[in-house]
Order: sequence, then structure tokens, then C-alpha cells
Amino acid sequence: MRIAATITEKGYIEKLPDGPHIVIFDTEKNQTEKYDNPGYHLEENRRSTIVDFLFEKNVDVVITIPEAFCSISYEKAR
Repeated sequence: MRIAATITEKGYIEKLPDGPHIVIFDTEKNQTEKYDNPGYHLEENRRSTIVDFLFEKNVDVVITIPEAFCSISYEKAR
């Protein structure tokens, strides 16, 4: 299983577009990957861009704080 979270510089979980980094933990390989958040600096379609990125990385689960998804990104992620 691949689990992702958007994080702050200090490593706290943040809303999808508000953290500069995305970490993905692979439970089968026991490995963590860290990426720059592709939606962090965008003006529009931030959450949707991040959801697309998570699909590309084959993420199964996203850990986030409440209200992190907009209605469009939530439907896309489901």
C-alpha cells in the first residue's frame, strides 16, 4: 500500500495545496519518497494537479486534514 501526505517544511501534515512537499510511504517496501508538491505554487487547479500527481505515483491512501479536497478533487480522487 502507498500512503501519501502533503507536509510543511517542519513535517506537519497540511491541506493538499498548502504544503510544499508530498511524502509517500510504501508499506510493502518499507520506503519513504519525498517530492516537491506540484500544486504548491500554482494559482489555479492546485488540488486537481496534486490528485493527478498522486495517481501517477500509484498512491492508495491520502492522509490529510479536514477540508483538504475541493469538490472537484474529491470526486476525482474517489
